[in-house]
Amino acid sequence: FEIIPLPDEAQIAPVRSIIRTASNDLLLIGNSYQTEVETGLYDAFNGLLLKNPGKGFNAVHHLQSGFFANGDGRNLAQVKLTDGSTLIVAAFNNSKLKTWKSR
Repeated sequence: FEIIPLPDEAQIAPVRSIIRTASNDLLLIGNSYQTEVETGLYDAFNGLLLKNPGKGFNAVHHLQSGFFANGDGRNLAQVKLTDGSTLIVAAFNNSKLKTWKSR
């Protein structure tokens, strides 16, 4: 194993779920709204795509990737559809599911 540091964008709030895409990129969701009153919410994370160009990862802004997953994220899943595309499903605490279809 080799330690590969993640970009700063992946470390601004708790990450709750990570999935690896077919192209070996990573999708992350997180935040935490179950904190003490004195602490405040960990709500700065809007989901993140980390591209894997071969060694290490590069953060891709949500305006470029289309992956904007703000909220108290809990889990990610991916489903291969019959047309060959992939559906990404994100579950959030006390909220509706959000979905993205690969391009």
